[in-house]
Amino acid sequence: MTASNYVTSSDPKNHDLAYDIQPDLDDQAQAYFKWVLGFTVGVAGVMFGFFAVSNNLLPVPWLWLGLFIGLSFFAYQRKRLNVSIDLYFVAIIGVFTFLLAEYGPTPTQITLLMIPIIVASLVAKKRLRLVTAAVVILEVLVVSSKLNGFFAALPSVIVPITINILLVFVSQFREADILDTVYWATDIQKKDRRRAESFYQQREELNAALLQLAHTHSKLETINAQLAQTNIDLAAAREKADRVSQAKSVFLSNMSHELRTPLNVIIGYSSSMLRMPQMFQHVPMPEIYKPFIQLIEDNGHYLVGLINDVLDLSKIEAGKLELHPTNLELPELLRGIISTSIGLIKDKPLTIRPDFPDDLPSVWADPMRVRQVLLNLMSNAIKFTHTGSITLSAQRVGDMVSISVIDTGIGIAESAQRAIFDRFQQAAQNIEVQYGGTGLGLDISKQLSLMHGGDLTVSSVVGQGSTFTLTLPLAAYVQPELEHTPDGELAAADLALEGSIPVSDRNCFVLVAEDEVNSREFIKQTLENNGYRTIHTHDGQEAVEFAAGFLPDLIILDAHLPTLSGWKALKVLKDQPETAHIPVIIYAAEEHSDMAATLGAALFIQKPTTAELLLERVEQITVKAES
Repeated sequence: MTASNYVTSSDPKNHDLAYDIQPDLDDQAQAYFKWVLGFTVGVAGVMFGFFAVSNNLLPVPWLWLGLFIGLSFFAYQRKRLNVSIDLYFVAIIGVFTFLLAEYGPTPTQITLLMIPIIVASLVAKKRLRLVTAAVVILEVLVVSSKLNGFFAALPSVIVPITINILLVFVSQFREADILDTVYWATDIQKKDRRRAESFYQQREELNAALLQLAHTHSKLETINAQLAQTNIDLAAAREKADRVSQAKSVFLSNMSHELRTPLNVIIGYSSSMLRMPQMFQHVPMPEIYKPFIQLIEDNGHYLVGLINDVLDLSKIEAGKLELHPTNLELPELLRGIISTSIGLIKDKPLTIRPDFPDDLPSVWADPMRVRQVLLNLMSNAIKFTHTGSITLSAQRVGDMVSISVIDTGIGIAESAQRAIFDRFQQAAQNIEVQYGGTGLGLDISKQLSLMHGGDLTVSSVVGQGSTFTLTLPLAAYVQPELEHTPDGELAAADLALEGSIPVSDRNCFVLVAEDEVNSREFIKQTLENNGYRTIHTHDGQEAVEFAAGFLPDLIILDAHLPTLSGWKALKVLKDQPETAHIPVIIYAAEEHSDMAATLGAALFIQKPTTAELLLERVEQITVKAES
């Protein structure tokens, strides 16, 4: 049997469903046919037995039935189901045809003709059912017409024929309804199966996504743990770096104090030997010694410069270097730099040329730091220039002022220009050997220029000279001015106590508080050899007690003293009514002029100093004691 015998629905999708259930329909039809065939074989056997017992010859219908039923059974045994069904219906229809022809269209005969149609509805194909119904109805009409005439037989056969036709249609429609129901159920099952498969696939994908999410979450937890540990390590490293930076600052501060103290003695005595013979009872110094004494003093000043550079670098690195900008008038500052630079030329055949107008606009900058940068540039130009000239020029360029130091010296190679502002690097090894290198000054100058909002650049040609250019921003608005002297010391005229008057003689009493023996002896000899009377101590508490007891005309107070620091001693002296009027000079290695002024000091002198400068500062603020 084929699927086309059973499909009755017009829906195209049902065609696929028919093929899906066709094996089940074939199995059902085969089971029905097996039962019908077995029953018919049984009936045929009974009939043959009956005629055999009665010793009658078998009539033709039963011989026909036996023959074709046997052939049908044989074909069924051979798995030829379609052939077996066809032979079976030939047998059945043939038997009823012979009976109808022999006995006529009796009601019994006509009723029995419904059996082939009923059997066909159970086991036969659609085509065979229709053929069977058509043959049965045609036989009834033909046999009835021959025996009684067509019109005479028609009333007696119309009812059974109609019943047979209705039976065929009922069978067909019932099968169609059953198939539609099966198709619908199968379609729902397929949809459910596809939905279940889709749900299963989605579940698997969801499980995979959840597994991936769990894996990602695990990775994130690992990363978070690593980040947390990294943060802890960074915090520890930052804390360690802060401790190192603080320790470095403390170390540099202590080293600055320790280095400046012996340098104070070296520079003080060497300068006194050259320019203050009264300190040595006017005993003349042999001329042969003077160049070497001068060399000692010069190198002392050079070491002081190196110490200042190291301290400045340390403050820049720690972000603690503060600028004190003001409306800075450049022409006066530039003329002062030229005057200072002329003293550095010594016996070199060099000319320093100014090239700037007197109406340069003011810039917003720290005077002390600008002077530091320009003096460093001028010092380097003098160092690396044998003959020729050094020009200090300045001009306005947009909203900046450009200040250039132009020399005719040895020049700088292009490859070295990129590293000349790098810390601790020299332009070239042979230059370092021959000229002493550029030191730390250029690096500091670069950083200071950037802190001002400007820059420091270089252009140079080897053998022709170099040009260093500093740019500073214009003072766009009037700012409250902060006064600083070029060398960072407090101005005596501004900070002298009320009532200070020029000294008419040197019969003044000075209290010197200095913890280092050599420095204390240097100050004592410098003052006493120039007409001052002194009393000295190495302890801060003793300085306060001596001041209250002796009431000196002036106190020179070292910032670092045992028992009571110079800063605390200064505060105590200014808080006590009996000593508040006494002018105090703070004498320290570190630059703390602002702090000194805030606490009420008359002057601040930074170590090391020369005997001339010490006397100059003392004479500015001492007063003659009233007799």
